[in-house]
Amino acid sequence: MALDLETINIGTTSDDGTGDDLRTGAVKTNAAIEAVNAQDLELALKAPLASPAFTGTPTGITKAHVGLANADNTSDANKPVSTAQATALALKAPLASPAFTGTPTGITKGHVGLGNVDNTADADKPVSTAQAGQFALKAPYASPAFTGTPTAPTPTAGDSTTKISTTSFVGNAIATLAALLASITSSQGAALVGKYKATASQVPSTVEAEIANFVWATTQYGADPTGAVDCVASILAAATERLPYGGEIRFPAGVFKIATSFTLPDGIVIVGSGTYATVFVFDANAVITTGAANTFRNIRLHGGVTRTLGKPFVKAIKNFPVFERVNFTNYAVGVEIGDYSQPITTLPRFDGCHFSQPQAGAGNGGIIAHNYAGFSFKNGSMTGAYGIPQPDFGIRLRNGDTAQIADSNLTGHGKTLWVDTPASQNAYAITCTNVYFDSSGAISSGTNVSNVEITPAGGVHSINFIACWFGLSANASGCVLAPTGAGVINAPKFIGCEALDNAVDGILVNGAGVKDLQVAASNFGSNGYGIRFVGAPTNINVRNNTMGTTSGRGANLIAIEIVAGAAPTGVIDGNNLKNNTLTSIENLGSSTGAQLRITNNDGYNDQLPIVTATVGASPWTYTAGCEPVDLYLIGGTISDVTLNASTIASSSVPLVRLKPGQAVAITYSVAPVARAVRN
Repeated sequence: MALDLETINIGTTSDDGTGDDLRTGAVKTNAAIEAVNAQDLELALKAPLASPAFTGTPTGITKAHVGLANADNTSDANKPVSTAQATALALKAPLASPAFTGTPTGITKGHVGLGNVDNTADADKPVSTAQAGQFALKAPYASPAFTGTPTAPTPTAGDSTTKISTTSFVGNAIATLAALLASITSSQGAALVGKYKATASQVPSTVEAEIANFVWATTQYGADPTGAVDCVASILAAATERLPYGGEIRFPAGVFKIATSFTLPDGIVIVGSGTYATVFVFDANAVITTGAANTFRNIRLHGGVTRTLGKPFVKAIKNFPVFERVNFTNYAVGVEIGDYSQPITTLPRFDGCHFSQPQAGAGNGGIIAHNYAGFSFKNGSMTGAYGIPQPDFGIRLRNGDTAQIADSNLTGHGKTLWVDTPASQNAYAITCTNVYFDSSGAISSGTNVSNVEITPAGGVHSINFIACWFGLSANASGCVLAPTGAGVINAPKFIGCEALDNAVDGILVNGAGVKDLQVAASNFGSNGYGIRFVGAPTNINVRNNTMGTTSGRGANLIAIEIVAGAAPTGVIDGNNLKNNTLTSIENLGSSTGAQLRITNNDGYNDQLPIVTATVGASPWTYTAGCEPVDLYLIGGTISDVTLNASTIASSSVPLVRLKPGQAVAITYSVAPVARAVRN
């Protein structure tokens, strides 16, 4: 404590009497010292402001004085979880069974002890090196190739299951068979041989044949491949003894004689080794009648002699007769389908079949279908002779429902397509697509027939020709629609077709029974008439066709002819009728105005002065008047044309040029149509 020396005056007096004497100064000094000592004692009991070290139990100081007013006097070990800590902890995952959300990061497969594992689904895991090594030591189920000496349990004797036959099992079976054979007598052996083979030198069967369900007609059943012996007995034995539920009877290359008629059991397939390799040769009257689901494949059926008229090689009565890559040669009729006394024959099918060398005669032809459903002829052909009588028909359809002829060439078979439903019967839904109907001529009766003849006494309903050719009919027409009696043809259609180089008509439409005819986008050239209407067909629709010089062919004499007395109704519209020889449309009928509308036809008025010449009895003589005349002869069968006592070559027919007053004599068996044009 500092002394206040200004208050102590020792040994002095002041002029004013305020100074202390020495005694008084000493007393003051002592008092001052004591006061200082007392202060020092009190100071010793105080704590410094800087880093005080209190002792005892200080009081009077609270937690607020030290800035801890909100703090609780709780040890660290006993402190509770604060609100902030609880909130923060709520965002953390527990160590035990954490359930993370979102997309955790920073953790790798190495952290979980899977550093060598690939992220591949079980179904997509590759074969490991170790697994591949093990697989290489295993055999596949399919066609295993064992090495070493594989072994298997030996089945019990007589076991006929699918167990593996060991060498021990086979050896025991052979020993049993050998013992059995040793016990068979001579007569028993002969009977056994007769059952399974024709002669003792032939092989009874093969494992391949047993598994594939086929037999060889020659090696197993003695069919003679030289054609000397009838093979029918061998076919029937193979079918009944070895193929009771159907299967293939196979024939190698060779000639096999069919001398007697027989019926194939159901499900039998006759298979040859090729249409030029395996040949069935039929006698005059032999016929194979089919069962259900019979097939002929890769074989030729040939008439060895002149066949009985109308007699087919095959008569298909039951359902699903199939002919695949079969050639028919020298036939009266190739195949006859259905019988009116039997249920309808369903799905007769011809695929890749070829008919040639037909025998002409009444009722002869390629295929006749009496009573059918789902007839099909595709990718095939029929070819016949030219200049000699042709068979009556190629394909003849009678009573049936649905027929398709496609991608085929039918030629030289008289009426290459003939649809002639009997009275009170019908043919429905016939469709011909991309078919050539070609080169019809005279049949055995001497009649000139057309390529296609639709002549029902019953009904033909919906017959369609799409992209078809009707051409080169020697003395008749490309296609004839001519119902007989009360017959009808409903909705015939010709779309995108060609009728070219026919002696008479491209298409002849004859009779009131033809209804709703449609001819569109088709070409007609080098015919006598492009289209000719006879009688009173109703609701004809002839549109957008070309009739004249077309498809590299010459002109028609007349594009459209409506004969005298004809009364068709409908429309002839938008056709190109230019460049025909005589005229575009010759309307000699009575149908005009609202009944038949002829509109928008290019070249309609291009015509020459035509004089109709009525053909009289053969020999018919025509004499020109005072003007030169071109005489056109359309159709018919002309044997002689004599002008000025000289026979004109056939190449000059059908046009004869006459000077004024000149006469020509026409000799014929079938009368032509004549048109005279003044020139």
